[in-house]
Amino acid sequence: MVKHPRMILYLDKVQELLKAFPTFTIQQVPRVENMHADALASLGWQDLIIGYLMNGNLPIDKSEAGKVQQKAARYYMHDNKLIRKSYSSPHLTCIKFPQTLQDGKCGNHFRGRSFAQKALNVDYFWPTMPHDSTEYIKKCDRC
Repeated sequence: MVKHPRMILYLDKVQELLKAFPTFTIQQVPRVENMHADALASLGWQDLIIGYLMNGNLPIDKSEAGKVQQKAARYYMHDNKLIRKSYSSPHLTCIKFPQTLQDGKCGNHFRGRSFAQKALNVDYFWPTMPHDSTEYIKKCDRC
């Protein structure tokens, strides 16, 4: 049973593709063992918000459109960058998680929480920041 409207589309596509195989096996991979795919899945979180803020584009599904509008109220565009509004600190530049790591602007990161805080200190933000930082630190060779 599928609850989320977006997942219904994926289920339909999978069922269509499965017809081409005589047999198949579905195996769940724990999230901690699948960080790369998890990171790829979250890369597009900005796209819907940017599309709405810049062009007024919304998903066809009314429920999804409402969610995008609700999330977009917390953001604005500046110099083609998505910025998250913040009332207790400077507004935060929204990035994709791997970009922060490649920039090296967050310095040493002995714990996920301190790493996430350093990212915030240089005005970076992404929605799954605490979880992604903790999981990254668990797998970091330097730590």
